Amino acid sequence: MVIDLSASLGEGPEVILRRGVQVGHALGNQHWPAVVSGSRVYVPLMVARDVMAAVVDTHAFEGISCTFAPGDEVAPTLAAQDARLLFAGAGGHRHEVASRPAGEEK
Repeated sequence: MVIDLSASLGEGPEVILRRGVQVGHALGNQHWPAVVSGSRVYVPLMVARDVMAAVVDTHAFEGISCTFAPGDEVAPTLAAQDARLLFAGAGGHRHEVASRPAGEEK
């Protein structure tokens, strides 16, 4: 799924921030991995397209469009680490946790 935020770029920073947080909340609530590249958010197909589109449509985000594109078209446009994160994580939910050197406190 490709969520395009480019229509928001002409808005003020508060609008851009609000829309970004709203989209992030909607995606995070579903536990879907996502990668941001430029003004687009890429989400691997986790369930049926109509279900994923309904999640975005339910929120009626102003100035945000949602389409679908094949992964083999999207992957070459992303940095290698983003493509791995996006497509390698499509099989299930996980959180990446950075390791700390021994003895280092949080």
